[in-house]
Amino acid sequence: MKKILIISSSPFISGAEISLTQLLEKIDTKCQLMLITGNVDYFNSIKVVDLVKVDSIIDKILWLQFLSQSLVINYKCFYKVGRFKPDFIYFNTTNSFLNFFWIGILFFKAKKIWHVRDVLKRKGVIKILSFFANVVVCNSIFICNQFKLTSKKRVVYGGIDVDIYKPQKGISQGTRKKLTKIKTVACIAQLTPWKNQIDFIKAAQIIHKKNSDIKFLLIGDILNPKDTIYKKLLIEEIKNHNLNGIIELTGFQKNIVEGLSEIDVLIHPAIEEPFGRVLIEAMSMEVPIVAYKSGGPQEIIVNKETGYLVTPYDYELLATQAVKLLENDDLRLKLGQEGRKRVAKKFSIESYVDGMGKLFKVI
Repeated sequence: MKKILIISSSPFISGAEISLTQLLEKIDTKCQLMLITGNVDYFNSIKVVDLVKVDSIIDKILWLQFLSQSLVINYKCFYKVGRFKPDFIYFNTTNSFLNFFWIGILFFKAKKIWHVRDVLKRKGVIKILSFFANVVVCNSIFICNQFKLTSKKRVVYGGIDVDIYKPQKGISQGTRKKLTKIKTVACIAQLTPWKNQIDFIKAAQIIHKKNSDIKFLLIGDILNPKDTIYKKLLIEEIKNHNLNGIIELTGFQKNIVEGLSEIDVLIHPAIEEPFGRVLIEAMSMEVPIVAYKSGGPQEIIVNKETGYLVTPYDYELLATQAVKLLENDDLRLKLGQEGRKRVAKKFSIESYVDGMGKLFKVI
């Protein structure tokens, strides 16, 4: 039975952690797992040999300071990892690899898998981590293209369970929404600048002027305290666009399936989105999407078939395409149904687990 050391050091719960949990639930009886994590409670349901809580370095600091702090963090785990003797070391994010690359060096015989889920700005980081990794897994072709000529790179799309993300029993999502007079438009993402919720606010103002019955939801909150200023900016933008009481800031929603069941159109204004887990969740729920043609959404959404892709920063076109869907029930229903078919075919949990399992050689 293969031994896999999983490192997911972030204290936050985002798409990377959700995807990891889904993977581990499928393989935790087929291999021995040791987990190093920044959030022990989230992974309590996973069967592991050992589970270690660590503090991740998330703030930008000087490189020498980073090295010294990471050595301290790695030291806490060294002996436990030594007893475990992993065959594979799986770094769930780039931050996890940066924090624990010493573990990869010290246990150099173990195969190292680096899962890249973000846009990397520093070419030096790409070169160094690519050198130490045996396999570089990317969650989209967009992210994979950051790595030029390496033979180590692989694309494995994220996936979801379409039996969980499905329209309510007995009636399709589109048909049910067709009977509802008041329509709902939402943006679902953590509140952070690159998610670009400001363009959602601008688009909402245009849509509201055309139809004052539309309901707007801004679902999500900050994960990193450093984004507190951005959240305040969004609140100010809502006020400046006279949308107080029109756009509702809901915070994080625990039951995303329930939340998506209330939405007619999803607007996704992120720039350079690495993948976009919420997109496949919405499509599986038969919710059509209007997104910027930037990053991962280009690989998920088929323009004019499962939603619309528009030029980045063109919030007026975001609004126009959203209105087109809101005013045409048949079109919205058709695109929603085609979206679910696409997720079932290309972004299912089975496809994701199969792709990752081949790397671990345990499935």
